[in-house]
Amino acid sequence: MYQRPPLSFYTSSAQTHMRMVGTVEKVDKKRKTESGFTLIEIISVFFLLSILLVTVIGGFKDSKAELRTGTQELRSHLRYAQARAMSTSTNWYVQFSSDDPPVSYSLYKSGDGIQSFPSTTSTVISIVDGLTVDDGTTSSGMVVTFDYLGRPYTDTAGSTVYSLNDGVRTIATSSIETVEIKPETGFIP
Repeated sequence: MYQRPPLSFYTSSAQTHMRMVGTVEKVDKKRKTESGFTLIEIISVFFLLSILLVTVIGGFKDSKAELRTGTQELRSHLRYAQARAMSTSTNWYVQFSSDDPPVSYSLYKSGDGIQSFPSTTSTVISIVDGLTVDDGTTSSGMVVTFDYLGRPYTDTAGSTVYSLNDGVRTIATSSIETVEIKPETGFIP
């Protein structure tokens, strides 16, 4: 006949079952804490990498932007000297430093001396790195003079006009742009 197991059997069996379930839960918890990366960790790593990448790429583009800005600034200052010469009927000129190669330039009005450029109080403008100023002449202290008609000259007195026979006068070059002055008209493209 069948005999029923004693009550202590059921109690110990339930306790054993509870111990087994507890062990399984601990193992599951341990697996959850030890398994791979969480989504938040992965997203934060990608976020930090993207910031680093933008910083590195931005550094490369700044040098070209700075060079382009310096070239445009020189072109603008030459146009300003030309416009002032035409509006005042007096020769105005841009004098480059006598360093080889020139590292700065200044604006002058014939008879009045050094002038400041618009939107700056400085009378000496530095030439950005990468921009080479050289018009092919061997004289130190290159000069670009404009008369009341806006014509370019190669001397401060305004006696030697830059003629068509001389061709386009290249004032400065860089890896991305060139600053030129057309003969007779003084057009600065």
